[in-house]
Amino acid sequence: MKINRERPRHIAVADPYYMRDSQLRDGSRTRTKAVRYLQNFMLMHKENNTILLPVFPEDKYYTLIILDPKWSLAQYFDSSSTTTKKDYNRIRGVLDEAILGYSKNGGTFDKNGQYIRPDTKKIGFKHVINFPCIKQPAGSIKEAFYVLHHLKGFVEDAEMMSLPPKMTYYVVFEGRVPGVYEEWEECKKQVHKFSGNCYKGYPTRHEAVAKWRAHQANKSKMKTFLVLSFLLTIVAAVLYFILV
Repeated sequence: MKINRERPRHIAVADPYYMRDSQLRDGSRTRTKAVRYLQNFMLMHKENNTILLPVFPEDKYYTLIILDPKWSLAQYFDSSSTTTKKDYNRIRGVLDEAILGYSKNGGTFDKNGQYIRPDTKKIGFKHVINFPCIKQPAGSIKEAFYVLHHLKGFVEDAEMMSLPPKMTYYVVFEGRVPGVYEEWEECKKQVHKFSGNCYKGYPTRHEAVAKWRAHQANKSKMKTFLVLSFLLTIVAAVLYFILV
């Protein structure tokens, strides 16, 4: 019996064999192999917009990282509902070394897609640690199931890339062209930085539009307040000089 392996367009799935945090210490052979493997994998799949990489930030925890080398973007799909942050420092270091090697060995980027890390002044990934995704119930330890669920969703929805399924409307509050976007690919082109409150995803278009309008109204109120404050300052200054 022949089994045909599904190969969706624009997507490649990397082997997570080396991506166990406890084995990625500085100077370790596993770390060197992981960097070389990811660098070569990205070079081999330059035509792919998206690389899916399961990782193990801790021995009993799993996270799916979505890599977009052409935009120097790494998005972490962490399904855990705990407020305790995972330590991704070693994994981030491996990814940054890999994309630096990718850039030095013929890797391609979209226009303005290269990201220069402010600390090293070298090419690296923009790491979006808390990317919106489906969360598991409190107390659940089935992170592997959710990693597979997200991975399967990307493979089956290779064209739309709309995970989680309902969160398909994005509001760019601060960016090149602020507004409401239905596609993540369009949204990320507008966002200056993937941190803070520059953008947010919403489950319905109605909610996204409402948030955008509220944001615009608040900005308008703030502008009005600043203008009035400026005018009052001028009036106060004029009255001061007249009375004095």
